Parts: sequence; structure tokens; C-alpha cells
Amino acid sequence: MSKSIVLSILLISIFIQSAYTIRIPLPPKKPDVPTVQSNSTQNNQKTIFHSYEIQVTLNKGSSASGKIKLKSSYLFIKTKKDDFVYEKKIPYKEIISIEPTLWSSRQLQSQKKSNETPYLFYPTQYKIINTKNEELIYEGRLPQFERFWLINNDGRTAVFAIFFDYWVINGRARYWYNNRSQHFNYNKTNPHPLCLKKITFKQDGNHPSENKKTE
Repeated sequence: MSKSIVLSILLISIFIQSAYTIRIPLPPKKPDVPTVQSNSTQNNQKTIFHSYEIQVTLNKGSSASGKIKLKSSYLFIKTKKDDFVYEKKIPYKEIISIEPTLWSSRQLQSQKKSNETPYLFYPTQYKIINTKNEELIYEGRLPQFERFWLINNDGRTAVFAIFFDYWVINGRARYWYNNRSQHFNYNKTNPHPLCLKKITFKQDGNHPSENKKTE
């Protein structure tokens, strides 16, 4: 067998082995528009939903009333006072309002132009007012209020406390695409106009719903 044939066989063998060891990077994905996940479980199990009458106010000032369905009848939070961290369960019927006050960001991958970097913003601090008119500051995420359905006589509408924006670098200019702010931390306290600003619970309309099959 000639040296050239032996060399060819060796190169093919090395190529086949490397094909299984080298991980080919996938192309970056464009960030999707957030969607409200349906409350569902496997095997058609039953879940207890607690329905509450609320008013939703968006950052631009518009508002709407309706019902929100939650899987729990209380809110579990941790609050800090002096040098102590307290855990507390607050029934939703004892809450007047929940208001996100600070957003954090996470950089995403995208197929858009290299000078536009996408970011996801989500609330990590909330101001909660209870029926005793006490103000509680909760630092953390509340996934049940990041995206949910508001249900009323008009149907149902999706409400979001999260939003996307692009940090644009164009020559010397650097700014956010949605609001043109040149301050990188601007979106952390100034969310999108259609983003959730406040949830107000109607104290005379709180009631747990009957057992229902998940959708």
C-alpha cells in the first residue's frame, strides 16, 4: 500500500473522529415576544385557582379592570428591616396594591445587526401596600405577575411586567432603541410605556374560584 493511500486513510479517520468531538455553534436566535403561558398540568389533573378582582395600570397611564387567576391564595415574600430578614405569607385579600419599582436586565443573543444588542428587563423589586396601610419592599422576582391574563367582559388580554429593548451603538452614539435614552441604566426605573406599573386589588371582590380542570 502506497504512502499516499495510508496518509489519506489517516486523514479521513482523524476527520471522522473530530466531527464527533467538535461542537458546531448554532446561530444566535432573535428574542421572541413574551407570551403568557397557560396554566396547565399533565394527565388532565385538577388545579385550584383563586380569582381576584383587580385594576391594572400601565406605565403610560392607561388602566383596565378584570380578574386574575392565581394558583395560591397568598403571597410569600421576604423583607428586610434593620439587620434582619423576615419571611411572611400575606393573603391576597389583605393586599391593596403591588407595584414593580426596579427592573434588572439580561443580555440576549440575536440575529440583528451587530451594533444592536438585545436585553430582557424583568422586575426585581416591588412595593406592596397591605390593608393596614403598611409599605413593604420585596427584593426578588414574582413570576406570577411578570406576565398574566386579565379577564373581563371584553375577553382576556395579556399584561406584561417584562419588556425588551436594544442597546444601539452607532459610531460614538450609544442609546436605547425604544426611548432613545443615552443612559444605560435608564430602563431599570423607566420601563416600556405598555409595561405594568401597578396592580390594585379590589377589596370587595376577592374570592377563591371553584375547582377547575386545567386548560
